Amino acid sequence: LAYVEWYAPLKPAAEDYHEMYLVKKSLSNADSFLPGQVISLLSIRQTCQLIPHFGRTALSMEWTSDNVLDRCDTFFLNCFTSKYAYQTLW
Repeated sequence: LAYVEWYAPLKPAAEDYHEMYLVKKSLSNADSFLPGQVISLLSIRQTCQLIPHFGRTALSMEWTSDNVLDRCDTFFLNCFTSKYAYQTLW
């Protein structure tokens, strides 16, 4: 079993500049927690790499590899990590 936090559905097309999809948190409950679910490992096809979307604001020095998934709200879905990821995520 694995615990998975669900993000908002992807747009139909990747971003023009990076050619990567933007992934946003889907905060659907009053407590501002990501909706999550325990699923079977057989349901997982592959892992993915999320790159924080820094935007035009100054980079927060409070972000670390331990907390960036909790502190950042928008990520790029990196489809260039491997040939398999490129073929399945693109």
